[in-house]
Amino acid sequence: MIIWKYKLKNHAVTDICLPRDAKVLFIGAQGEDVFLWAQLDNTKPVLNRAFCSYATGQALPDYGEYIGSAITSHMDVWHIYEVPRVRRSKP
Repeated sequence: MIIWKYKLKNHAVTDICLPRDAKVLFIGAQGEDVFLWAQLDNTKPVLNRAFCSYATGQALPDYGEYIGSAITSHMDVWHIYEVPRVRRSKP
């Protein structure tokens, strides 16, 4: 097992290649960037998983799973959802 860090795009979908059973541990900000930390077994096969970021006050999808929120150094708050690849759309 290992923990890896991934940068997320703001107002966009970020595709990340992760094993199916990877566990998202934390969503946090460093400066103006938002990151996702995941625990995974890097010897297992990966698939593309889609994560969408939404600003406070922005309409949310009616599907997907809430993962967490982060506050940037400029006090912007981003809310992260994992969404199915077949139904995803840009925020």
